[in-house]
Amino acid sequence: MTCQLLCVILEEKSPEELQKHATVRHSVVEILVEIANYCDFYLMERVLDDESEVRQ
Repeated sequence: MTCQLLCVILEEKSPEELQKHATVRHSVVEILVEIANYCDFYLMERVLDDESEVRQ
């Protein structure tokens, strides 16, 4: 299973916001844990540039 991070798992709405911080939505934590018990779970997001990717 794949899931987008921005606006779904994280509160941030853009890659630029992720440069400063990442905040997990409290409402999804329990659901993510439950999903992870039953399948492989991949979180994906795009990065601004190569330098940003290295920092992540």
